[in-house]
Amino acid sequence: MNAPNSALAVSRTAKSSKPKIPANHAPVIDMVKASISTGKDRKGISLPTIKKFIGANYKVDVEKLDPHIRRGIVHAVETGVLVRVSNKGKGASGSFKVAEMKA
Repeated sequence: MNAPNSALAVSRTAKSSKPKIPANHAPVIDMVKASISTGKDRKGISLPTIKKFIGANYKVDVEKLDPHIRRGIVHAVETGVLVRVSNKGKGASGSFKVAEMKA
């Protein structure tokens, strides 16, 4: 009984996967930073405005990228790349701007 099980395990691991196809667009965090840096509002840019900018300037489907945009914003706030302008909101809600670099 052990021989068929070991053969089954080997056949599952020996299976090759398809090569990953690179995306045709810039990384999501770069698109988000570009949208925030080009915004003229001193109070920061909101998520709907970021999505409008990405949809207008990049050839991407914003609906498909929505979870990636949200996750990218949350990660950027946690790492200090972006700053939430007011302490209102959680996650990707509120307005954001690019953090100032400390010297």
